Amino acid sequence: MTIEMPARVLDVERLARELGNWRTASSSGPVYRGLADGIRMLIVDGRLPVGARLPSERALAEALRVSRTTVTAAYTQLRDAGYLLARRGARSTTALPATPSAPPTPPLPVARSTWPTPHSPHPHPPC
Repeated sequence: MTIEMPARVLDVERLARELGNWRTASSSGPVYRGLADGIRMLIVDGRLPVGARLPSERALAEALRVSRTTVTAAYTQLRDAGYLLARRGARSTTALPATPSAPPTPPLPVARSTWPTPHSPHPHPPC
């Protein structure tokens, strides 16, 4: 038997306070990226619990005094990175990605064997 806990709804004013000076923390690049970085850091360090429901895009935009487009783009970036889960018509909930976002590592080069193969012209290994 599994028991589903109701998701905690985050107060928009609390989220705005927790974000603090998110605008100056990421002074280079688009505003939505700074907002997404701020929310991501709150999730990673545990100040926003996993499974918590974020405020609506409209409510957060109003509280932060930014356009709704900015919040929509930030939420989209967080969803794409695995930090938010979303269902149509429901608030987005915080999450941690299944695997950490790390740059892909290039494949290692394959070393060629010095041992003879059935088709090699030399029956003995090099000395």
